[in-house]
Amino acid sequence: MEQFSIYFMEFIAAWGYVAIAVLMAAENACIPIPSELILGFAGYLIFDGQLGFGGALLAGMVGGLLGSFFAYYVGHYGGRSFVDKYGHYFF
Repeated sequence: MEQFSIYFMEFIAAWGYVAIAVLMAAENACIPIPSELILGFAGYLIFDGQLGFGGALLAGMVGGLLGSFFAYYVGHYGGRSFVDKYGHYFF
């Protein structure tokens, strides 16, 4: 688990706001990445002066919104037929 945390910290430190948006989008698109990890590391980088609060807030909101839209459209257009056809791959 420690290596996983280090990977996220390095990714967010290297890519900044883009990393926050992408990871939050993935988390809201039902990929199991805990937002507590993403935003916790973003908070540390804000404290350290590497990121700004407003930018991190905006990146998190935009990423979360885009991930939610993606999950909605998969459900709306895929629906029951998608689950019947591909659901066994997702247990």
